[in-house]
Amino acid sequence: MKSGISRSAADAGLLRHAEAVGLLAVSAGIGTSVLVGRRDADSATAVLACHLDRIFGAADPP
Repeated sequence: MKSGISRSAADAGLLRHAEAVGLLAVSAGIGTSVLVGRRDADSATAVLACHLDRIFGAADPP
């Protein structure tokens, strides 16, 4: 069985779905890290911002 997502599957929107699922998993894990005190809110925000910038492109500075 071939692993990964084929180009045609990406065109069908499965890549977007995988990114969304991955982002939800990252946010849940980071949320847990904040709750147990392993990471502070600023650090969690920076990690999520990095992932969003990778997906959507970095926002232009104000």
